[in-house]
Amino acid sequence: MKSVRYKKWDGSQEPFEFKRKSIVDAFLDNIMKGMEQPYELRAVRKNGTKINVRVSPRMLTTGVNPIRITAVADITEYKKAEEKLKASLNEKETLLKEIHHRVKNNMQVISSLLSLQERKINNADLRDIYLKSENRIRSMALVHEKLYGSDNLSNIDFSDYIKTITAELYQLYNDDPKEIRIDIRARKVYLDINKAIPCGLIVNELISNSLSHAFPRELKIKGMITVTLDEKKGTVELAVKDNGIGIPGEINPDKSDTLGLELVSSLSRTQLMGELDIDRKNGTAITLKFRK
Repeated sequence: MKSVRYKKWDGSQEPFEFKRKSIVDAFLDNIMKGMEQPYELRAVRKNGTKINVRVSPRMLTTGVNPIRITAVADITEYKKAEEKLKASLNEKETLLKEIHHRVKNNMQVISSLLSLQERKINNADLRDIYLKSENRIRSMALVHEKLYGSDNLSNIDFSDYIKTITAELYQLYNDDPKEIRIDIRARKVYLDINKAIPCGLIVNELISNSLSHAFPRELKIKGMITVTLDEKKGTVELAVKDNGIGIPGEINPDKSDTLGLELVSSLSRTQLMGELDIDRKNGTAITLKFRK
């Protein structure tokens, strides 16, 4: 197979050598498809050096033969720099994953220490405080766990997060699975860590409260908790609804005696800059809306 010689686009006299089929066929294929976009090839100089080149095809109408290659550029150094950049990015990505992994592990250690202390406490109210603290730490650790396992280290699929945290809370708080059901209707919504952590804490509080307080055993209510997540035009809507006894009308989340509701209100307002709505009809429905 014959070779074709072309001078460098910058005017130097050192030619490239290409196999005729590789360069011409690729060029003609682009022209036939109506494309005049640059493409890359491996080439060999006369001295045997292998290089990367970018061919910029142009279609010139000059008579019988209207096709001509007008530019061939040596991009070898550019490709080397690109490979170095990719290696650097991979190294930073590995480091960032390791940071998320270690943060998650440290939080789990703290949660475990609280759990050990909780088992030695006889006072039920104090034990409940420790348990809720464990769950709050776990909800934050789960964000880092999801980021560590994600291909995208800047965002996590929050619908997947909701399914995981809900399953864990359900096992922890619900003694009889037949009495309470949870229906998750979550579309894929991706949140960065600054949104995911406060949002995760809010989900933890709302589901924990429903499982703990909405369905007193003496009333024998067949409980249903519905969790919905959606995003429309950059606005995320998260709602947790139950058909339980409802939050008493005199309780104001902004001035609640319980840390849970106060935490939900504070995170919604200060961290997510969102709007919180509480509907006390037929149970409790708490809806949070915030800009992504």
